[in-house]
Amino acid sequence: MSETTYRSFSDLPPELPLAFRLKQLVKAAGKYAEDFGSQPSVTKILTAYALEPGISSWFDPQTYWGIKHLKKWPDSVLLTHNWGNLSASEGSVRANVKYMDNCYNGKRKWGNRTYGHLFEDPDRRLFDRTLIANALWGLLKTGKALDKVKGTQVYYAAAMHLWLPLLKLIKPKRVRVCGDWADASFITDTGDFVSFIGFLQSKAFQSKLPKRVEVTSHYHPYYNKETWKRQVKEWLKPSP
Repeated sequence: MSETTYRSFSDLPPELPLAFRLKQLVKAAGKYAEDFGSQPSVTKILTAYALEPGISSWFDPQTYWGIKHLKKWPDSVLLTHNWGNLSASEGSVRANVKYMDNCYNGKRKWGNRTYGHLFEDPDRRLFDRTLIANALWGLLKTGKALDKVKGTQVYYAAAMHLWLPLLKLIKPKRVRVCGDWADASFITDTGDFVSFIGFLQSKAFQSKLPKRVEVTSHYHPYYNKETWKRQVKEWLKPSP
């Protein structure tokens, strides 16, 4: 009996085992990461993680970690901004994933304020079917994130080369964009001046997806733990 082959990830039937589908998602995301990392607007500001076998050095560690922790196919995607600059990296993608695991498991003190608030108290059911990811992949060569990327085309590259193909594959019900960084604007190929979140909400972007995805703005976990906890509690309420 010959093995069934699939022309693309989108051909994978939902009844296939979750572990297999997530493995294919990682493979597809790795290809999109390389595409993103090849864009001139990206390489001016961002650089890849340390090289290691078996994974793209442009793969975002937070997204990789988020895929690893899914217990169901994600119905939501939660986007924070980016990992940071070179000094914030542990080296390779997997080394940074291990850093996140240590934060999650309480083996590392809460030196990282975002992960301290994200992992310390909130109901961890959030990670069961919400993909926790960064909007921008790679590392800043120098400086702070908003200082370097505000007003640049990096957000447009992320929207078109990362999140458009990823949302096509994942088909979530909603995308939660966390933080005011998402108000940073860029110019599209059609000459429109728009923010990152505005572009994800736009007809031009949504029309490329298999079905409309709700895109909303939310509080970032970095700023206030109690506000973040209340927000997560609201998200986890059963649908009426």
